[in-house]
Amino acid sequence: MNDSNVIRLNASDDYSQLWTRTKMATKFIADNNFKFDFLFKGDDDTLVNVTNLRLFLMDFDHQEKLFFGFPLSSKGLIWMSGGAGYIMTRKSFNLFQSKFESSKSTIVAEDFATSLAMAEIGAVFIATTDENGNFLQSPLNVSQSENPPKWFDKLARGVKYGDGEIREPVCCGEKFISSHYVALSQLTNKQTNK
Repeated sequence: MNDSNVIRLNASDDYSQLWTRTKMATKFIADNNFKFDFLFKGDDDTLVNVTNLRLFLMDFDHQEKLFFGFPLSSKGLIWMSGGAGYIMTRKSFNLFQSKFESSKSTIVAEDFATSLAMAEIGAVFIATTDENGNFLQSPLNVSQSENPPKWFDKLARGVKYGDGEIREPVCCGEKFISSHYVALSQLTNKQTNK
């Protein structure tokens, strides 16, 4: 595997260190002055259609405080799934990074911690859906959509949006952006079955 584009951070590679690694990665990006309008953060088993991601973001202003993703909810709190990947504008990134790089939060779930930070800086949460309300991201492997795990039913069903509408997660339109839990062997199979 060619890892010339992989940035190694001095942090343990276990789940309990996700929030620490996320803060370290944002600091690295800020310190090295990377140029971008939007930042997508996904897991190492998240499959991303970059063309569809770019098309989705074309109508949004990177100078606004926006935070995109697949919403999960529990006990009245909404956060964006880290597995499906979440997207922040440059403005949101700058506020997030400057305020939270020194955070001592002990929250393990980095997607929840990042979403709390985004709420604190006043970012507007936007569910990545198409014009028909189909989700363009999934915290599941697409093959799991027919028979989702129990945690998905508990956290993703019936999320209430700012407009008061309750939407059921419907996967996946032709403008699909990302899917989680995609094994390297699945990627290899897709590439060889063209």
